[in-house]
Amino acid sequence: MIWVVLLTLAFILGFVANRTTLCAVKAVDEILFQHQAKVLTSFGKIILWAFGSTLILEWVFGITPIETSKYSLNLQSLLGGLILGIGAVLNGGCALHTLIRLGRGDLGMLISLAGISASIFVFKSIQLTIPTISISHVTSPFSIDAQYKLILSITALIWIAVELFRLLQHFKQSKWRTHILADCYQLSTASAILGICNGVLFSLVGTWTYTHTLLNSVTTLASPQSGQENTVSLMLWGLTLTLVAGIAVSSFIKGKLSILFKPQRKWLGYFIGGMLMGLGALLIPGGNDVLLLSAIPSGSPHAIPAYLCMLIGIGISLLLKDVFSK
Repeated sequence: MIWVVLLTLAFILGFVANRTTLCAVKAVDEILFQHQAKVLTSFGKIILWAFGSTLILEWVFGITPIETSKYSLNLQSLLGGLILGIGAVLNGGCALHTLIRLGRGDLGMLISLAGISASIFVFKSIQLTIPTISISHVTSPFSIDAQYKLILSITALIWIAVELFRLLQHFKQSKWRTHILADCYQLSTASAILGICNGVLFSLVGTWTYTHTLLNSVTTLASPQSGQENTVSLMLWGLTLTLVAGIAVSSFIKGKLSILFKPQRKWLGYFIGGMLMGLGALLIPGGNDVLLLSAIPSGSPHAIPAYLCMLIGIGISLLLKDVFSK
């Protein structure tokens, strides 16, 4: 039964993600060239919805979120954020948007995933040969004081109640089918659905996003791990594939599912961008999907600074791209 719930949530995430404009590259582009921050604000809402969902599950149903590693802030994670941002621009989209494009039929994104995997595999292989070359991830014992956590939790739940009331005000039950099949969801609605689904998945599974799964799987290939870790990886891959299936079904219903696999010059950018994204994921650790959907909601000290550095890396790359295109 729990598997049915998990896979359904992953499918819904993919279905809804395909009907949004949520992408870190688009968020920075919007700020730089349109002087708006609608997409970036939506990311903040996703975090709040995810955090609130975990609180409700814990307080009402007694489901305590699975303990995940928190990492200390260091220059390595900041550098990883910058590299990840540069790679995302070369790739034409962030890690999350890469999966969305793949689900829509752009098989060129497999080149990007190959680049991510290649950089992780090469580095891990070098690390086995030359142990002195390593990336250290220092776990952090950081935790919010109980009193401050209670205040933060109540504030988040009040915001959720107000936001939910605002969303339901504009929802017409008689038009539920129209709302579900809308070509593009309102950002506030999409943020609520994505945040809630992710919050439940995070509570039941822990860090589940695909860059985390890819990072662990490629690391296992480079240096075999225990059977238990391989089993967990299979479960996470099941969620990732179901997420992609949700995107594909959503695209098919919209009539926008189009298989594209014609070699192009920009595929080189996908591969190089993917390699940089893989290196950034190693340094942080995790891609922007891990930061947004797991590390920030769980309060890991490195998460927000690394995410901000990723946005800075995207911004610098977009500005340089704009200058050289003129």
